Amino acid sequence: MKKMVFVIALAAIALTSVSAFAQIDPAYQNNFGIFLDEAGTNAWACLPVNTPTNAYVVLSKLTANEVLGWEAKISFTNMLVLGFADRGQAIDIGTRPDEHVVGFAAPLPAVGGSVVVADVEIMVINTDVAYAFVDEIYFSLQENGLPAYIDGDSVGYSLYPLFGDVDDPIFIINEHCGPIAVEDASFGSVKSLFR
Repeated sequence: MKKMVFVIALAAIALTSVSAFAQIDPAYQNNFGIFLDEAGTNAWACLPVNTPTNAYVVLSKLTANEVLGWEAKISFTNMLVLGFADRGQAIDIGTRPDEHVVGFAAPLPAVGGSVVVADVEIMVINTDVAYAFVDEIYFSLQENGLPAYIDGDSVGYSLYPLFGDVDDPIFIINEHCGPIAVEDASFGSVKSLFR
């Protein structure tokens, strides 16, 4: 009899607490990242020094179907930003260094829960590890101070860094890569070594 009461009590606890286990941690939604591909899958690479490379600012796992604007502070270490172009018809009114407060004339659709909001051309300065970080802006849309985006109905959502929190890099270049190639010889000169 005691075992049956115990089993019924356990079943009651399990059935009433299912909703607590079904909730999704907000950090696994509405992510902000910089990637080497538009699909938002490659945020780490080994790149040669002094070579311009295209990267993309991608909002992923979005809970809204479209993005009408976004805001974030993006800082780079050991990289030069050669160009930063917002997608669509956009205006960036960020006035402080590295801050972007972007509004679009028409919402960008989130395909598969992701949208590319900007193209970035970067160049690694030397063979040291290079990082990109995302952080809050000075006048943030959200009370929690996190980067944010708004949907087509002007509802604001917090954006969470792709890896960890704002103290962790969202884009990593030349970490654990070994020697980085420097182009000082042509392929023809390399082929001549094997003749």
